Amino acid sequence: MKDDKVIFLDEEHVIGEGGNQKVYINPENAKQCIKINIAGLNDHRREMAYRKSRKFRKLPPSSLLVEYFGEVKTNLGTGYVYERAADYDGSTSRTFEELILLEQKARETGRDVGEMLKTEKKIPAFAEVLYAFRKTLFKENIIIPDMGVFNYVVQFDSPTEWRVRIVDDIGSPTLIPIVYYIDYFAAGHVRRRWVRFIKEIMELYPGFLSDKECTELMKV
Repeated sequence: MKDDKVIFLDEEHVIGEGGNQKVYINPENAKQCIKINIAGLNDHRREMAYRKSRKFRKLPPSSLLVEYFGEVKTNLGTGYVYERAADYDGSTSRTFEELILLEQKARETGRDVGEMLKTEKKIPAFAEVLYAFRKTLFKENIIIPDMGVFNYVVQFDSPTEWRVRIVDDIGSPTLIPIVYYIDYFAAGHVRRRWVRFIKEIMELYPGFLSDKECTELMKV
């Protein structure tokens, strides 16, 4: 812990919630968020072990991973402080899940997402997002246990510049994760998870991606 100071969090600070944790904007620094675990620490321990392995190997900083800053005391228990994935205008970056639903709605109404949202941001087609994500993920070989559309966001650095960020669920659940230290095995792990991820999108959102897009995206 950094010190004995306690940060007070309440519902107005909530920006996300999953099965294992709740995420709050840091009331003392809007560029950060604080995660509170609500169902055990296994995911956090796995993530910390992975981050430690990257540091040990002196790997270059990842453009995908949000930065981790450490622990703080809160009125809700121990909090874990991370870089907040937010757009240039201060709004919380949208998850893949949100972008898929927005694009589906836009298609139904015959508009594009940017027009529907009345935003200056040039929202890319989701297939374009996936191609960009695949390229960077394969380059960085980020180890992910199970990929999910709610764990990734598209962060806008300007109205026309964006990048994918991983905001949750990294590392391997295996007892001895050799994928952390041997690039060959890491690459195989990442590619298998990627194909599973595209198949999951096809199952959850049938017809959303064209057959050609699915075929191209699953090329590893």
